[in-house]
Amino acid sequence: PLLEQLVESAPAYVSGTGRRPKWVPTVACGVIRRLFDARPGASLLMADFDWLPQPEFVSESITTRRSTPADGEPIITSMEDVDHACYLTSPRLCDILYPTDFPKLADYVRSRAEGKASVKTTKQSDFLLEYGSEQVDKTRSWISGFTPLLDDFSNYSVVTAVNERGKADEARSGTIGIKM
Repeated sequence: PLLEQLVESAPAYVSGTGRRPKWVPTVACGVIRRLFDARPGASLLMADFDWLPQPEFVSESITTRRSTPADGEPIITSMEDVDHACYLTSPRLCDILYPTDFPKLADYVRSRAEGKASVKTTKQSDFLLEYGSEQVDKTRSWISGFTPLLDDFSNYSVVTAVNERGKADEARSGTIGIKM
């Protein structure tokens, strides 16, 4: 049902390059769907990678594929820091890292918020400067000006959905847990 609903409300998610399939962030979209179903006036903040490098295959890499190559594929990296071509043929203990298409995710958030929230995407560094400049300054090197909060993870973005009515409702009632 979730994938069908995604295709209906966010058709851009299923179109890859030419006829290639496209990875769809069903877990993130499922959380968004459950949130707005349970709390239509909710506000939301999500952050993730917006870009990931191509995997680096070495002699220990498993390059055999049992899946079809697709746009937005994850990087599969073992605990020994070795990349693999396919999550179906990789060792059991691996990180699976997906790049998130934030404009498409924002479109999905808009469709679920039904016009009740102001939705925007920003780079993590811009978000941190806007909402946490004091904390950013506390991590800044007095010698070089480097701060890990801005200078590391330049491939991270944030999507926010702000609903002023939702903020007032949550202040009165407290927070809500969502069962997945």
